[in-house]
Amino acid sequence: MGLLPSQVWSMTPADIDVLTRGWNAAHAASGGPGADAPSDAEYEALVARFG
Repeated sequence: MGLLPSQVWSMTPADIDVLTRGWNAAHAASGGPGADAPSDAEYEALVARFG
């Protein structure tokens, strides 16, 4: 995101609203947490290959 802590602390409620809406939209578009995680079979293949 590239914001310094002082920049976050100086945000107005409107800034935080825009930030939160953007964050949520970006994460919803990706399919949510774990959407790009490997399947069980892919995981087992990685473990077998790399230990």
